[in-house]
Amino acid sequence: MSKEKAGRALDRILAATDEIRSAEIRQAVALADLAESYSVELDSLIPELAEKTILPGDEGTPGVSEFLCLELGPALGVTRRRAFTMVADVLNLKHRHPRTWDSFLRGMVPRWQANVLVDMATALGAPAASWVDERIARYVGRLAF
Repeated sequence: MSKEKAGRALDRILAATDEIRSAEIRQAVALADLAESYSVELDSLIPELAEKTILPGDEGTPGVSEFLCLELGPALGVTRRRAFTMVADVLNLKHRHPRTWDSFLRGMVPRWQANVLVDMATALGAPAASWVDERIARYVGRLAF
């Protein structure tokens, strides 16, 4: 392979990586918006089936409709459990680690890395998670993972 051809291939790889990161950001923002606004008005149809709120994320995240992942999973072609995990990851990142969320939104860190950082703080309460976020956010995307 010529050096020129290899250079063009690398340029295409970098462009595709930028597109993927942009798509991940758009999807995460849409997931957060959906989770924070989704509801089903079943109680008006069948009072016994009133919608319940569940907490997929950790302490400090909002509750969501119990039916959200039943609709989201098939829409994305994933299991209900995988949809639940996706919602939990986004809510944890946005609400428990707002500085890291901001770095993610600016494209400084890929979603998988943001999720790993959030997962490492999953056992912490909201104040401790905020403390961790304050300490790591300035380094996210600037140091080797």
